[in-house]
Amino acid sequence: DLRLARLAVSLAAAHRAAGDNGALLDPCCGSGGILFAARLAGLRAVGLDRNPTAVEGATANMAAVDALLDGSNGSGGGGGGCGGGGQAG
Repeated sequence: DLRLARLAVSLAAAHRAAGDNGALLDPCCGSGGILFAARLAGLRAVGLDRNPTAVEGATANMAAVDALLDGSNGSGGGGGGCGGGGQAG
């Protein structure tokens, strides 16, 4: 549910506004819903998942989101990616 993802990201955005410039970490990124919401909020985001198929899907979804954001307003979001097997993208 994108509403839940946006809520989680708004908590991360509050920390960023308070001076924390770290990235949002989603340790079970699945298809990348939290990463998607983070990109919309302009945050850097890193996702991990044990399932290689989920990592491939999230990576493809984030590439599509980046292309959409770059094409529509040039803001590109905060960067980041999705990795598997303990590797951050």
